[in-house]
Amino acid sequence: MNDQLHESESGHLHSGFVAMEYFAWILNRSFLVFMTDDGLRMWQFSGPISAFFPEFYKPIEELLDVPEMAAGSEDFNDLMFGPDTFLIPYDAIRSVAFEGKRKWGMGRILHSGLLFVELVDGQRREFILLGKTHGAAIRDSIRRKLAKVPVAAPTSS
Repeated sequence: MNDQLHESESGHLHSGFVAMEYFAWILNRSFLVFMTDDGLRMWQFSGPISAFFPEFYKPIEELLDVPEMAAGSEDFNDLMFGPDTFLIPYDAIRSVAFEGKRKWGMGRILHSGLLFVELVDGQRREFILLGKTHGAAIRDSIRRKLAKVPVAAPTSS
């Protein structure tokens, strides 16, 4: 499987990013996300975190540069198919957008902007891209994957 972007696009060996998502108004959870051939393969590595630990994500982000973490490898499968993991398949994504702006409440936690993922079921997920993630490149890479997803034929009732 080829899960790599050009270094200039992702900044990492493997296609992916680290993100935070708010839920229930004030709580947050953080994810390691690999952009695989199947979709966004996600591992929730942290529950609520405060701005007092601004580099909490860095050890996890480093996994994107570990050669043994290539999609389909034993190390990848052990982590990304274990507890607290899930997949957002590309055919479940309607659209993706990126805004390179700061998220209120993030304090000293470095982040590059917001990635909005709208799902075909109407859900909308807002991921805060942690670190110096190339948000526009991530958006464009997901859009290229979406362009390859076959469109379902309309059904008649």
